[in-house]
Amino acid sequence: MTADPTPPRSDSGSIYDGRSPAGQRALGRLRSVLLESGFIVDKERPAEATLRVYPVRRGRYPLLNPCFVPAGRDAGVLVATPAVVCEVISDHDASIADVLRRLPIAGEWTFHSAPRRPGRGRYQLHGRFVVPVPFLGDRRNQDIDFEYLRAAFGALHLELTTQLFGRVSSPSTRQPTNER
Repeated sequence: MTADPTPPRSDSGSIYDGRSPAGQRALGRLRSVLLESGFIVDKERPAEATLRVYPVRRGRYPLLNPCFVPAGRDAGVLVATPAVVCEVISDHDASIADVLRRLPIAGEWTFHSAPRRPGRGRYQLHGRFVVPVPFLGDRRNQDIDFEYLRAAFGALHLELTTQLFGRVSSPSTRQPTNER
């Protein structure tokens, strides 16, 4: 993993701008990684800057909203290296908060709890998963190591589905549904 990579840029923007063409391409590749890792992934509008990611099925919380964040930026949590930061949201489900507090430490990702905000809006932000983004290639021709992200999100999916739902839901064991 490169310690201080130059953000991959092109004439079409940066991967850290989820609305730019480069950001949209990176999110598209991340979507494939998440699907291959067992998650359910939605994107409502073509220009959305994040994805809508569920561990087992659409609409069943927690909801994860991943986006690419450059080193040194505060995305609710200050990241030291480039990362995928996933906000974790629910409809105030206390069991999700309990599970997230008890998650084991993992080498591929970390979880950072969010302080409980006063008031009860429609959704509760539980915190953020941070997955470091390694890069391949030299500084002038870098690409995201999506194989690393596939392994990291596979481990995260396994942990979430086991801890939250008491079962493993992987692409090879998931039954087809009619949900959209």
